[in-house]
Amino acid sequence: MEKKEGILVFNEFDGKFAIAKDEQSFPFTNIEFGDNFEVKIGDEWIPTSLQISNDEKGNLVFKFKGIDYEGDLTGFDARI
Repeated sequence: MEKKEGILVFNEFDGKFAIAKDEQSFPFTNIEFGDNFEVKIGDEWIPTSLQISNDEKGNLVFKFKGIDYEGDLTGFDARI
């Protein structure tokens, strides 16, 4: 099966992360917690999924499973 490739966006309409062609395009697939997908770090595609946790102030924080990165998850090249 061919993978769908685009960028990771936050779909405010659904309140979910999704993959879209670009930031202005309507997402073609939502990503649910537990869904496996890949993000491109440098020149390498890394398998991951979404995780949610709390920071030291109790705020919700979204992270990539198995990737040492904290910050805005939108804009990463992604495929599923």
